[in-house]
Amino acid sequence: MKYAYYPGCSAESTARDQYMSVGEVAKALNIELVEQKGWTCCGSTPAHHTNKILSIALPAANLLMAKKTGLDMVVFCAAC
Repeated sequence: MKYAYYPGCSAESTARDQYMSVGEVAKALNIELVEQKGWTCCGSTPAHHTNKILSIALPAANLLMAKKTGLDMVVFCAAC
């Protein structure tokens, strides 16, 4: 199985352990996670409090990138 993969910003900071676990579980289940090049932060809380259009546009851009691959998308970030 192959999925478009959105790790989210926290994967490189506060959720590093979760990021590593997702990769190991995917490998054990023979799932290929294809991280999308050029993904952006979803904006989570800051965007939702400052600009409603931005809070919709940021995750929409990531979803559009995944759609272009033709793959279903996996998102594990709790804030996204």
